[in-house]
Amino acid sequence: MNPDSNPAARALSRRSLLRLGAGAAACAGLTSARVFSAAAPPQISFGDYKALVCVFLYGGADTFNLLVPTSAAEYATYAASRGSLAEPLESLLPVTPLGGDAVTYGLHSQVPELQALFQQGRLAFVQNVGPLIQPAPKAGLLSGAVPEPPSLFSHNDQQAEWQRAWAGVAGSTGWAGRMLDLLGAVNGDTPLSPGISVEQQNMLQVGQQAAPYVIGTEGTLPLVGVEDPAVKALYQQLFASEQHKLGRAVAQIQAEAIEIDELLSAKLAAAPSFEGVFPESELANQLKMVARLIAIRSQLNVSRQVFFVGMGGFDTHDSQLQQLGPLFATLSKALGGFQQALDQIGETSNVATFSHTEFGRTLSSNGDGSDHGWGGHAFVMGGPVQGQRLYGTRPDLTLEGPDDLGEGRIIPTTSVDQYAATLGRWFGLSSSDALTVFPNLTNFSSQDLGFLG
Repeated sequence: MNPDSNPAARALSRRSLLRLGAGAAACAGLTSARVFSAAAPPQISFGDYKALVCVFLYGGADTFNLLVPTSAAEYATYAASRGSLAEPLESLLPVTPLGGDAVTYGLHSQVPELQALFQQGRLAFVQNVGPLIQPAPKAGLLSGAVPEPPSLFSHNDQQAEWQRAWAGVAGSTGWAGRMLDLLGAVNGDTPLSPGISVEQQNMLQVGQQAAPYVIGTEGTLPLVGVEDPAVKALYQQLFASEQHKLGRAVAQIQAEAIEIDELLSAKLAAAPSFEGVFPESELANQLKMVARLIAIRSQLNVSRQVFFVGMGGFDTHDSQLQQLGPLFATLSKALGGFQQALDQIGETSNVATFSHTEFGRTLSSNGDGSDHGWGGHAFVMGGPVQGQRLYGTRPDLTLEGPDDLGEGRIIPTTSVDQYAATLGRWFGLSSSDALTVFPNLTNFSSQDLGFLG
């Protein structure tokens, strides 16, 4: 059966979720372990805890200015291709990747926290990642012998392609949702979904059974009116008396929404506040909530969780030199605070944080910024990461060169499938289940990139 064939499993928009609250989120597809249990018996039991945290950079982050080659020949190529967008060599923060070739690298001047994490071995880069159906040499793409993923360079479509990791096949499930479907009721009988999103719409966590629970940066988003015990009792009485089949289903979901709100509100009240650890930004506030939820994971009796947070502003068609530095600084400070929080609560070795973005940017300048590209660099952070390394294949940054599809759009040399499957294998997917979640993975020789221990 096609695991992506159920169009009913969809996430609500962020605006709708925030307006209607957790009860409405439940109606939209919030899935508890009890629903997993009813759908299929759990087949896997874990004795440890692991969490994946997706940081989605909306707009298409120009990561070719985040990780820059600094050795003479490679920097000269980079500078020639980027033109006015090139970061000055002397401004780049030096890093010393382990292994690899003789090429040296630097990071953007505004990411000292990422530089420190890389040098500590707790951050790695995966070079030139993007949606692919199969390996895509330039000649094959230009001749039509190799298929391109659909709707390249489109924001909405490529956000979906990264989150689906199944290029070339229409569907409405994400790779983490399909993974959670296969793992089943891995968290036992808790009503809380293993996929939690902080104030974000996403397809990543949507499966046939799985769907994200949405929480705010300040806490749960309760069903309107249930703060009053008398109103809550009335709701529960109405739920219990519902006779219609659809009404009973809605009543059950609403009842679970109230239960989850009560559970999380009580536990979060005693969770660390991490005063002074996080900077003040929307992304930092989202990551702070993730850290607080991880801090109470033993009280929630969960062993596997996938979190989703996001940051916008990366569609830098204009004023890129003025915009990109502050964006990278906000990202770096938020991630630095998150890693510090995980250190404080002793969860460093159990959490892998990783980036997604809909596409890289064009190498060439449009005069004031960069346009929609294809491949770009991703990062993975945390204790489980085999860090201070660069994974994947370094792209040739020559305009009109072997990796340039045209107009400075770099063809990915690593697929989103390979990248995500490596995360999934660490999380608990077997080799055979990885091929179910990522059907295109069979088209690539390397199915585990090795960046997680």
